[in-house]
Amino acid sequence: MTTSLTARPRLRRRTLLGLLGALFSASACGASTPPVAEGEEPLEVELRGNRIVFNHQLQFGHDSAEILEPSFPVLNRICELLGEHEEIFRVQVQGHTSVDGEVQHNQELSAARAEAVAEYLRSQGVTQEVTFQGYGETYPICREETDACNEENRRVEFFVDSR
Repeated sequence: MTTSLTARPRLRRRTLLGLLGALFSASACGASTPPVAEGEEPLEVELRGNRIVFNHQLQFGHDSAEILEPSFPVLNRICELLGEHEEIFRVQVQGHTSVDGEVQHNQELSAARAEAVAEYLRSQGVTQEVTFQGYGETYPICREETDACNEENRRVEFFVDSR
């Protein structure tokens, strides 16, 4: 089943409602990272060159731009990291999808997810310019036709510009 993302006002309402929920349930930037569950890797978020890299994938509702709860510790740590680096003046949030589904739908979904993440960063007080871009299935990491490969291609990346 494919949900159309062309109804932007409806999508924005859902995204904003998800953000409002996150604001009340997730810790704000500067808060400590939650404890790690047994068998789970500790959260790592770091600046490497012009990229922010992290070891826990951001999660979204199925076929939507709704940011899911397990993503907020990652996003909050990214906020903290940006606050620690005054030399960074811009961050670009890039959304990517797998090759599952229609090309145009994947493009719109990746843009909507990148926009939702950018809006969250701004709502948490990130002072840098935050831009977003959806790339759909244009830049896959993996080209195999497997579930694991598709999962790897569904991602959000962060690139930064520094002085």
